[in-house]
Amino acid sequence: MDNQRAKELLIKYNEGQCTEEEKALVESWYLSTVQNDEKITHDEIESAMHHVRKALPGLKVKRLSLWPRIAAAAILLVAIGVTLLYLKKLPEAQSDVKNDMLPGSNKATLTLANGKKISLTDAADGTVAKERNVTINKNANGNLSYVSGDQQVAPGEIEYNTIETPKGGQYKIKLPDGTDIWLNAETKLKYPTTFASLKNRPIELEGEAYFEVAKDKGHPFIVTTSKEKVEVLGTHFNINAYDNDKVVKTTLLEGSVKVSNQAGSTKIMKPGQQATADGESLAIRDVETDYEVAWKDGYFIFNNENLESIMAKISRWYNADVVFMDPTLKSKSFIGTISRFDKVSKVLNMLERTDVAVFNIESGKIIVSRKTRH
Repeated sequence: MDNQRAKELLIKYNEGQCTEEEKALVESWYLSTVQNDEKITHDEIESAMHHVRKALPGLKVKRLSLWPRIAAAAILLVAIGVTLLYLKKLPEAQSDVKNDMLPGSNKATLTLANGKKISLTDAADGTVAKERNVTINKNANGNLSYVSGDQQVAPGEIEYNTIETPKGGQYKIKLPDGTDIWLNAETKLKYPTTFASLKNRPIELEGEAYFEVAKDKGHPFIVTTSKEKVEVLGTHFNINAYDNDKVVKTTLLEGSVKVSNQAGSTKIMKPGQQATADGESLAIRDVETDYEVAWKDGYFIFNNENLESIMAKISRWYNADVVFMDPTLKSKSFIGTISRFDKVSKVLNMLERTDVAVFNIESGKIIVSRKTRH
């Protein structure tokens, strides 16, 4: 990214016109030179703003109300001369790191109602199975789709399939009603092969998935996880329900969702909100939805996220075990964005540039250590 593009991006940020990805990029500039636990002083902010005003005469820069986002970005932009985004400055040698790990890809196993397992990773494109009144097809893009025939199926004859992605895997599936579901790594989804004769559309989820539910007012779409139940008629939402996480997170992008937990609490969500459920409690808050669904679009976007959560995502996507040599590093927070389809060394190198931790790759493990200061 050249100087002009950097200037344009800062102007967009100041005017509130950046996408969530662009916001994360601007904030990543800050992380590339300022340590995670440092404070920026009033004088430093004012000095930076003075230079930014000179560099960008058309930019109406506010004062301390900009902190920490614009102020931090402005200081960094001045420090690096409004030049390259720090991700562009990563050493090229990173691509040849010893024991480097490749990103995940389209991998999944389909279990039919009769117990037969089909590796979708290895199966040829085309029809992979037929069950009663349903044809199951796979295409070249790693998508699975269900096509129902004309024959009606009695409620007692409904069969269920299960699709599972391993660590380092993802997959997309289209259900018979037209609902699209994207599965993240290490995710399990159980669903009927047809919704014919059913009063609702029941789904069971372990892991993380993004849903674009086909509208059908007469047949609610219900997703059940270990800690909550989500009921919709037709909408876009993401559910993060990994077993080792303390809470299940449901993020709504479009439409309306009713969420209930095991204790019987029920809440109605609006777009831009996230529900967190731990079985006993259920809470709703406003969130930046782009951060929550970045994985579906091929990005890691960390928005003040702690390292324990970040490394859990990296572990699942790169099929790697993670070892923290210093447990206190788990609570350190990071901001940044990078493609999920880069090798793991590039992602780790981005995190290392904060001067908080160092990462070593050893035989399928990522060792996280505190960076020593000289």
